[in-house]
Amino acid sequence: MKYFLILFSTLLLTCQTETEDDKSSPYEKIEDIYARHLLENAVQAAGGLEKWESKKTIIFQKYVVLYDSAGNTEQATWQAHEYIYTPQQNIVKITWEKEDQQYKIVADKVGAMRYVNEQEDTTTSTQSLQNTVLSATFVISLPFKLLDGGVQLSHGGQKVIEDSLQVEVLKAVYNAEAHENHSNQDIWELYFDAKDYKMLGYQVQHDDHISYVLNESFTTANGLLFPHLRKSYRVNEQGEKLFLRAEYEYKDYEVE
Repeated sequence: MKYFLILFSTLLLTCQTETEDDKSSPYEKIEDIYARHLLENAVQAAGGLEKWESKKTIIFQKYVVLYDSAGNTEQATWQAHEYIYTPQQNIVKITWEKEDQQYKIVADKVGAMRYVNEQEDTTTSTQSLQNTVLSATFVISLPFKLLDGGVQLSHGGQKVIEDSLQVEVLKAVYNAEAHENHSNQDIWELYFDAKDYKMLGYQVQHDDHISYVLNESFTTANGLLFPHLRKSYRVNEQGEKLFLRAEYEYKDYEVE
């Protein structure tokens, strides 16, 4: 009887340990303990991982203005974005109007298609469409997206941006050659408010330029924090602003 009780206790402890392992934290894979702590706080400030993972759809309006290096407007459009996470498994729809033409991009796990006035448009490459979709969904998913597999995260200490904003720096390195879920070789520096951990902006090193993006204001929808007004600048290697590249406004969020 004594042996049975010992064996039962051992099995119970083993089962509990296995259950705890099955429910291991998604942050545990981050080797840099300071980066791990920073991302945990940032995710909590954005609404929490449980709230993010329970979403089914995100719908919002996005106003985009692009400028050239001389400050001239290249284009300005309102876009309607709809991201469906369940049960259709990541369907993306982006629609807009330009010069009396109706445009739409529809993407899923198989690929992406563009339509003009409901007619399939084959003039844009599949890779270009996929990049558009990945870019749109990536920025709206920060900081949660940083938990994706293969992202190399490290803490970059503290710095001051915009002359007076004290931020914690999180460095994220993407390697498309080593990870299929990465689309590029970009290096990101993400800036989180040192007090409340809101994501105030980021700087990203692309193949041919460096972008610096500043979140000027925020809004909430169903408990999740999203950008409201955002500006994007081209900067040099020293981080000095060269020109304003884009302005964004996000509004009318609906999250279910």
